[in-house]
Amino acid sequence: MPRKLMKRVRKSILTSAVAALIATVSGGVSPASAAIQGFSPSSSTVVAALPAGGVVNWFFPLSGVVTDSLYNYWMSTLLYHPLLMFHSNGRVAWQHSIVDHLQGSDHGTVYTLSLNPKWRWSDGTPVTAKDLLFTWHLIQAASAPKVPPPWPYLQAGVGDIPQGIQSMTTSGMYTVVIHLKAGVNRNWFIDKGLNQLTPLPQEVFNRYPNQPMAELRWLAKIASNPASPPFQVVDGPFRYAGGQAGEDYVFVSNPLYAGHKPEFTHLVWEETASEAALYALYRTHAVDWGYLPAEDIGRASASLTAFYHLTTTYALSYKNLLLNLNTGAPGHIDRMFRQVPIRQALQRGIDQSALVRDVYRGYAVPDVTALAPKPRTWFYDPGLRPRYGFDIARGRQLLARAGWRRDRGVLVQHGEPLAFTLQYVSGSATIADEAQLIQRWWAQEGIRVKLEPLSMAALLSEKPSQWQAILGMGFNYGRGYPSGGELFGAAGRGADKEGYQNATMTHLIAATHQAAPSAASAQRLYQYEDYVAQQLPVLLVPDPAQIVVTAKHLFGGLAEFSPFQHPWPQYWVLKPTSSRPPTAATRHSASLMAVRPSQEVRDGPRR
Repeated sequence: MPRKLMKRVRKSILTSAVAALIATVSGGVSPASAAIQGFSPSSSTVVAALPAGGVVNWFFPLSGVVTDSLYNYWMSTLLYHPLLMFHSNGRVAWQHSIVDHLQGSDHGTVYTLSLNPKWRWSDGTPVTAKDLLFTWHLIQAASAPKVPPPWPYLQAGVGDIPQGIQSMTTSGMYTVVIHLKAGVNRNWFIDKGLNQLTPLPQEVFNRYPNQPMAELRWLAKIASNPASPPFQVVDGPFRYAGGQAGEDYVFVSNPLYAGHKPEFTHLVWEETASEAALYALYRTHAVDWGYLPAEDIGRASASLTAFYHLTTTYALSYKNLLLNLNTGAPGHIDRMFRQVPIRQALQRGIDQSALVRDVYRGYAVPDVTALAPKPRTWFYDPGLRPRYGFDIARGRQLLARAGWRRDRGVLVQHGEPLAFTLQYVSGSATIADEAQLIQRWWAQEGIRVKLEPLSMAALLSEKPSQWQAILGMGFNYGRGYPSGGELFGAAGRGADKEGYQNATMTHLIAATHQAAPSAASAQRLYQYEDYVAQQLPVLLVPDPAQIVVTAKHLFGGLAEFSPFQHPWPQYWVLKPTSSRPPTAATRHSASLMAVRPSQEVRDGPRR
């Protein structure tokens, strides 16, 4: 489910769901397309579908606020291998990582990273410590104040990057030494900090040495176009080969990939505008892998299981309803939303159990804090209970005690009605139903709400002066440590679109980042989660399950490196079968046929 959607989400949801932007990727075919021997549109092509409404518009591993989405991150990991890979138990998979050894010393303030020399760029040159250092310098530049849009760097402040690093230097061709200013929570630093340092080929991306602002402006121009020449030098499992803008993106396998090589030649990612369009693709067997909207699981069980395996899973994420707490919000709605009793009353007016039952058909879990209770991990406080469960009468009492009085069915205070516009993600019947039910419940409390559907791209790009409340977003933590630093640590930065700021919250989040024994570290995380449940910096709505759809001729659809729903297509295996419908590959024959062996460019080592 979307953005679960965002990484930072990765990783952050979504949903948390969370989220995607309108594609600006240029179509056409790169002249540097990899060789495809014995091309056949159907014999070795896998077609995967993005969730409904999911689009990509940024292929560079580092991103700004309006370009960060879960699906952009998916695309970037096809091209650039992460610094670290993790097993489903959360431990680093060193044999599959670019760093094959990490040594900590001096009370956790010095980290020595050893890069495995097997990793090479697709032009044959090695991935070196200088490439990793280049990424670090880009993060520093993109995290500075007054950077050109779409920067600043979204992950600034996450995992002690960049502010907690005293220095980062190379020690030989394959060794990087990091000195921290102070010892921090090791898990947090490795999971959320180090893994931001995806090595990038400096010799093709370092276009403006010693001119960081010019470099960032140039990257902003090319990052949405994977056909740009710099994107042809990659160390990931695939290379971009073409496609139809806004419809599909075609990748071919990278023969120099040092990890588990794909066993098929073509990977097509397809966009769909709505849940109905996505379901139609499954019904006609037009895709091999993707997600199914949770509310479709009932009818899908009968109509799709002859061709697909359906697997119910949950991401490390949560779903929310954002309230604009930023100064300058339309109608000065921020003055109301900053009042905790109003947020508590609004939460009292959301029947999460009914939403799970009637909207998501049971394939969702109620959220109590900024982390869903599924999947079960040690990150989640087992003692958490809903503080503000659905209760219209108690919601009315909270508002009455705060001085609100009914006037012709609407609550009013000092002549000002408790009324606002709730925007929600368009293209999803589920989210539309959810919005209408919440509108009805709030009306029973005396709160007047106008509904307005908008695309995810429009919602993500809105400034604080352009919205009052938003439904359909959320946050996906990727695979690690949901401490909340990127959510509520600094108003207006990271994923804090709502503009929440609270000194106690800041203190509790900072405590989760400090070095501590495992038990103490867990308790600090639980204290933060409990305060979120109490304060409600965002309103909480159910976190939907992900129904992963995998064609029966495709194996490895949920690889062990996907504990929280990140697809790793290089581990998928396409099995020949006479029953495989031909439509999945042939629907994209125009894009696939554009990638011909005659267009191959055999790259040599860079000089």
